[in-house]
Amino acid sequence: MAPAADSGGFASRFGAAVRALWHGRAEPDRLGELIARAGMRWRDVSVLRAYAGYLRQAGFPYSSAYVADTLCRYPAVAAALIDYFIVRFDPAAPCADGGDAAAARVSASIEEVGGLDGTGCCARCRKSCAIRCVPITFSLRNRKCRP
Repeated sequence: MAPAADSGGFASRFGAAVRALWHGRAEPDRLGELIARAGMRWRDVSVLRAYAGYLRQAGFPYSSAYVADTLCRYPAVAAALIDYFIVRFDPAAPCADGGDAAAARVSASIEEVGGLDGTGCCARCRKSCAIRCVPITFSLRNRKCRP
């Protein structure tokens, strides 16, 4: 459901997500809810999906479905993780503190999560966003890859 205060922005994001699904650039899964719940774009959701897959391959004890459920249950954490990712890896993003403020926002949003499983899942997602897994930087804003 579209947030009332952001119906124009939601319509644009949702339309772009449907086009991406139609053309096979995005996947239909639970993380797509974050377009409405956290105000994300489909490319932001793709980043979280990639991290969920990476965590699973790295021996993360939770399934990708559980990660998706947790991030959808706590959209503020998901949004903070994407902000942190952008600050860390987008060369066009202004960041004077090396991402420390964004990391603090992620940590603060994780502290609001109830339950050990949810907190542990979100905390591990945050740690994975701090690691540069791929030797390229992908600009979410400009849709360009740079070596």
